[in-house]
Amino acid sequence: MKKLLVLLNLLLLVLLTSCGTEKPKTEMEILEELNQCKEITSLSTEDPYTVNDLTLIKRNTKKEEIDEVYCTITYSNSEMNCICDVKLTYNYYTTGGWI
Repeated sequence: MKKLLVLLNLLLLVLLTSCGTEKPKTEMEILEELNQCKEITSLSTEDPYTVNDLTLIKRNTKKEEIDEVYCTITYSNSEMNCICDVKLTYNYYTTGGWI
């Protein structure tokens, strides 16, 4: 009986520690977010820009605190292609998660 209680407590501990923590945004989520960003898409009112590619250079994530993402983005419209390096900073909030 003691072994069963110890096993159940261990299982409960594993379940509790693996739940509740949101992971930082993935590269695909960042790419989607950049395509919704008015500062990029509205650079040209007649022909809006689209972010085509995001290449992760480095990332510094402090669990449930801050996520610094250094990346190269490629965005374009029918007239121009642009490549730039950017630093994106996300903060973790207990209500709302990574913003």
